[in-house]
Amino acid sequence: MSQTMTVKVKLLPTKEQTSILRQMSQEYISTINTLVSEMVAEKKSTRKSSKDVFAHLPSAVKNQAIKDAKSVFQKVKKNKYTIIPVLKKPVCIWNNQNYSFDFTHIYLPLMIDGKAKKTPIRALLIDKKNRNFDLLKHKLGTLRITQKSGKWIAQISVTIPTGEGTGLKVMGVDLGLKVIAFDPKYTSQKCPKCGHTEKVNRNKKTHTFSCKTCQYTSNDDRIGAMNLRTKGIEYLHNVSVQA
Repeated sequence: MSQTMTVKVKLLPTKEQTSILRQMSQEYISTINTLVSEMVAEKKSTRKSSKDVFAHLPSAVKNQAIKDAKSVFQKVKKNKYTIIPVLKKPVCIWNNQNYSFDFTHIYLPLMIDGKAKKTPIRALLIDKKNRNFDLLKHKLGTLRITQKSGKWIAQISVTIPTGEGTGLKVMGVDLGLKVIAFDPKYTSQKCPKCGHTEKVNRNKKTHTFSCKTCQYTSNDDRIGAMNLRTKGIEYLHNVSVQA
C-alpha cells in the first residue's frame, strides 16, 4: 500500500530569480485560463502540444499547463458548463522529470534571456532530523511553487509506502511531520484511570463517562482523547525501543 502526500520546502531565491518566478507563475495560470476558454468555446479537449502554446515558459512547463488545463476542462464539462473557473493565484508546476535537488538547492528550468535554463534555487531542504530529505527519497511527483505571505514555497508531491497489518496508517505529512491514526474503538468506554472497559461506562445522550469500577467521571469525548493520547505515547515508546 502507498499514500501520496506533500512535502513543503521554503525557497530562498535571489532577486532575479524572484522576478522570474513571479513572471512564470503569472504566465502559467494565464496559459491555463486561455486553454480552458478555448476548450469551453469548442466544447472539446485541446489537442495542442507545447509547440502550439505561445507562452514564455519552458516546454516541460507548457506541457504541464496543458495537462492541468485539460483537468480543469473535464470538471467544467462534468458540470455541464455551468461554472467556468478562472485561476487567479499565481503558481508554476514542474513534473518529476524536470527538477532535481541536493542538500542545499532545487534545480529546475527557468526562463532566462528567452531560453529555458536549469537553475539552482537555494532551498531549506534539511531540517533537524532530516525528515524532509528522507521523505524525498521516495517516489516523487510534481513540484509546485507558490508565494505565500511574501515567502516562496516548493510543494513536492511524494508517494510513500504505508505498513500493512499494523493497525496504523500515515494520515498526512507537512514538513516531515507524520500523523498516526489509531482505531478509536472502545476509547470512550475505557477508564483512563483504572483501565476498566464497559459499554455502560459511557452515556452517549449526556456525553458523560462514569467508570463502574473506580467511579472516575468526565466528558466522554475527553475520555476518548485521553485514551488516544495514551495509545500514541505507547506507540512512540515502542518505536524508540525498537530503534
